[in-house]
Amino acid sequence: MTEWMKKWAKSDIRNGIAVLFVIGVLIYIFVLVFHAVPEQNKDLINVIGGNVIAGLGMVLGYYFGSSKSDPKKEDDE
Repeated sequence: MTEWMKKWAKSDIRNGIAVLFVIGVLIYIFVLVFHAVPEQNKDLINVIGGNVIAGLGMVLGYYFGSSKSDPKKEDDE
């Protein structure tokens, strides 16, 4: 295992996966905008696109949601 991989914490890996997912969603949307989808595949693309966008919502909810602990809130208690 390389040295930089040993230094990665769990949060770093989690952040890297989230960034890769967001980039993947943007690429997916870019491809859909500039390439025509065959008529027989439209339903499949809609289902996959819905799941991908829902996953993006989960990633954003994790990083910007209220369920994450707030340092100010912990100090008050």
